[in-house]
Amino acid sequence: MAPTMKTRTLITTLTAAVLLVTMTAGLRAETSGAVLTDTVLEGHRIIRAYWEKLDAWYAVEEYPYEDSSAIGQLELTYVERARSYRNRCEDFARQVIRTMEQDDIKVFFALSAFYKKLHQVQKRALDPVASMIVEQIQADLINNDGTLIALIPEEHQDNILREYFPGYGYSDPRYKHRKGRETKREFIQAFWKTEKETIQSTNYKEMTIEASLLPQLETQVQFLKILKLFNLEINGQIVAAAKVSFQVTKTLVTECRVRYAKNKVWFELWRKDKLDLWGNTWELCGETYEFFEEPTGEEIVTSTRFLE
Repeated sequence: MAPTMKTRTLITTLTAAVLLVTMTAGLRAETSGAVLTDTVLEGHRIIRAYWEKLDAWYAVEEYPYEDSSAIGQLELTYVERARSYRNRCEDFARQVIRTMEQDDIKVFFALSAFYKKLHQVQKRALDPVASMIVEQIQADLINNDGTLIALIPEEHQDNILREYFPGYGYSDPRYKHRKGRETKREFIQAFWKTEKETIQSTNYKEMTIEASLLPQLETQVQFLKILKLFNLEINGQIVAAAKVSFQVTKTLVTECRVRYAKNKVWFELWRKDKLDLWGNTWELCGETYEFFEEPTGEEIVTSTRFLE
């Protein structure tokens, strides 16, 4: 639930200014002259899932105590978003570990560089990913031959979290935060992606066939039904016939080129005093941002084929 207009009191304190300046500086460093990497994009997807999870929790937390009619659905929404966020974190951590198992440390270093440029508020979203990766590296050292930690420079092996994920686990002692409305977006780059689409159409048919064709037809169609068996005279000869119904499904597979845009999207950033247990007063304290890959609506089909 977004904060109301009554609560949108702009904070002009030094803290808010530092927050906005720090996050903006991090963005400039992140996007300067380089194509957005898969690591950065997945990091922002996780950040987005984190905000969605928090928003669902605040909806539960702020729901009127005396009205319980919708609390069950709100709690279910929170559980679903929390699970989705957790799954994203686990999948990304596994991806990083898989590349390290192939003696490739580049994705790990890319994640570390991305993490270091984030503001503390955003880092909280990626803390589970960092923790899972480090736990797996340590487990490999204890249970296997330590090939994962061998990829880390020796001088940094004793405290991987501190060296590669500075600020890990820090929690603002006074405020909690939430993402607000979109305020602006900036185009970063466009690219074309090849995608496949499967199109199915189903037709219902009735026809009369020679009864001898029934076994063959049964292998070629769906939901074959024999409506009637009878004899039919054709040019003086008696032919065993059957009236049947069935479904025919045609599957068309297309390959197309779809144009995507990578956009930098800014949102309001709100905060609330943790000691305000019963109030619902959120203060606007700056902005946060995310990167999105979004289809532009432009696409062209480059090949088609029917599946047998």
